[in-house]
Formats: sequence, structure tokens, C-alpha cells
Amino acid sequence: MITQPEFAPLQVVLPIDPSRFYAERGYLATTSQEDRTHARLNVRTTAGIQFASRPLASLVAQGEPELFGTVLVKDISKSGIAILYHHQIYPGEQFSVYLNGRVINVIAKRCRRLGPCCYEVGAVIDCVESID
Repeated sequence: MITQPEFAPLQVVLPIDPSRFYAERGYLATTSQEDRTHARLNVRTTAGIQFASRPLASLVAQGEPELFGTVLVKDISKSGIAILYHHQIYPGEQFSVYLNGRVINVIAKRCRRLGPCCYEVGAVIDCVESID
């Protein structure tokens, strides 16, 4: 049985007007140059994050590891998820996103800095479990 842990408060600082961020709804448009296989849906909500373990590079860059936090979910598809987090998450890091009664286990594939305390992380979904 999976239970939801306590998460640290949201620390993401959006580089754009928050009302613009939260106003984006529906499916994202695609272009002919994209290699995506599944449609992405804007989610725009907070969720909990739990890291399986932090890699050495993350420990050196950030000090004491933070295992539980809060993220902004940007979008989600059948095979991936994009989140905003206040620290860099390195490719290969494994973490779980607690969203709407589900635990989404993912592996980070990319991370880019959008501004101070705001990193966009793209991750591939490994499996989804239900919270009891």
C-alpha cells in the first residue's frame, strides 16, 4: 500500500506572469518537426515529488539532499511528464510525482533553466500506481 508523504512547500519562481502560466489549457499543438508519439495535455497544477535517491552531482551542487518537495506540473502525456522545480534535476534521476491519487514513477530525460528557482524537467513515465 502506498501512502502519500508530507511534502515541502512550493519554491518555484515562475519567470512569467503566473496568470499566463495557469491560463494555458487543453492539448498542446504539435509541429511537423516533432518526434512525439503522444499528445500532451496542459495540466497546470501542483503535485508532490519524492526522489528515489539523489546522484552525486546533485549533492555537490545543492548540498544536503531534499527528498520530498512540491512541483508545478506543466503538461503530461501517455508516456511523459513535464514539471517545474526550483532545483536542477539531472538526466537519469528517478523520482515519483504524486498527482490526483496516483504515484507517477519517472526518469528525468532533460532539464533546462527558465529562471532563478525555475527549472523545466522532462521525464519519461516508468509506471503509474494508485494511492490507497
